[in-house]
Amino acid sequence: MHVRTTVALATTAALTAAGAVALANSGVVTTPTAAAPPAHDRQQIASGVLRANGKPVRAGDVVAIAWPKAAVLAQARRGERIPLLPIDAARTGGDGRFTIEADLSAVPARYRDHQGRVAIELVAADRQRELRWNFTAAPRATTDWRAAAGVTGSAPVVPDLVLDVARGRAWDRHDDPARWADRRGKVLGASRRAQAAAAPAQRRSRQVGTAVHTLQAGSDDKTAIDVGVEPMCLSALAGGSLKNRKEHFLNVYAWKFAKGTVWQRYSVEHTLGIGYQSGGSWSMSGTSTLSFGASAGQGRIVNSSVWNRVNYRDFYTYCGTGRYRRPVGYYDLLSNDWAYVYHARFRNCVTKLRGSRWVTSSAKNRTYRYGTDIGPIRVTAQSGYGSGTELRFNFRRKSRLCGNSRYGPASSSQVETRRGRRR
Repeated sequence: MHVRTTVALATTAALTAAGAVALANSGVVTTPTAAAPPAHDRQQIASGVLRANGKPVRAGDVVAIAWPKAAVLAQARRGERIPLLPIDAARTGGDGRFTIEADLSAVPARYRDHQGRVAIELVAADRQRELRWNFTAAPRATTDWRAAAGVTGSAPVVPDLVLDVARGRAWDRHDDPARWADRRGKVLGASRRAQAAAAPAQRRSRQVGTAVHTLQAGSDDKTAIDVGVEPMCLSALAGGSLKNRKEHFLNVYAWKFAKGTVWQRYSVEHTLGIGYQSGGSWSMSGTSTLSFGASAGQGRIVNSSVWNRVNYRDFYTYCGTGRYRRPVGYYDLLSNDWAYVYHARFRNCVTKLRGSRWVTSSAKNRTYRYGTDIGPIRVTAQSGYGSGTELRFNFRRKSRLCGNSRYGPASSSQVETRRGRRR
């Protein structure tokens, strides 16, 4: 069994105190305040297993550190010091398992987007090495605050992570790299999982101990200085921006009498990969989920890739960690990057008559391994149907609508239209 560490935060006051320490020691005079949503709503935001060469790591450290929301990162001055906020820590058990919990409603507003989501970086370490992985934690869909904010949908899926600190591999079992697609839309398969799951592993840095000590200080309403914390370890330096980067997030497979239309509405959500450089080499270090205030549509699509343009920015961390290239916003929607793709054929089909219309439900779109070009490498891109992105088909002739899920097109991550069967 995994062991909950004694430094895990249990109160809003503790979280705010830890945040104040991190901000103060980072040269920022503003003190974070508790958020408006109700406090003491702790929830599990991540779980997983820490391994080394496939074997469980016992008594390993896993810390969760919150990054400011994308709008704050985008607007930071070049060279500005960005405070990072530790929110929880855990120690692995004999089976290598761990659980991370947090009261996301108590995280200061600087770190929460308009839907209450928080960008989390997990640092998992044994005695010599560490591995870093990013994801976006979302508050429970059933809380009163989410209802008041108009946020709908089912409860967020909690990442179930597999982290191998020796092999340098990390992935979420709910988004298995074996199910990712290449540029043509072809599924990678289990044989390419290890390659796709490559993640940045390096020598253990001082940031792990710094985060734990800061949490200890906050839980006792002390200052981090009392326990010898190195404040620079909990901050990042804002670097240059990379604008107008290509994001390939969807392929539309259709025939000429049942063409596709793509709509991206206000608050559309996309999950984009984060690049990380350590020791001169680049790799992917998890993802960040963004939404934006714009809408766009494109119709009459037949067998074509669909693209957006996104903005990234570099951030440099201290204490022997590295350089991040993180998504901070969107440059354009449905940009003019269309490219022909071969028509995919799926087995789970229904018949649609002339005059019919069909719109994707809330199924997840396929994750594209090389979806986003961030310069030195390409990282993943994924959008969710029903959360701002819609794929529609208008049937001008009798056609077949087919999906890649055995439960039918409505549950599929990829769909296509083709000529209907003749009688």
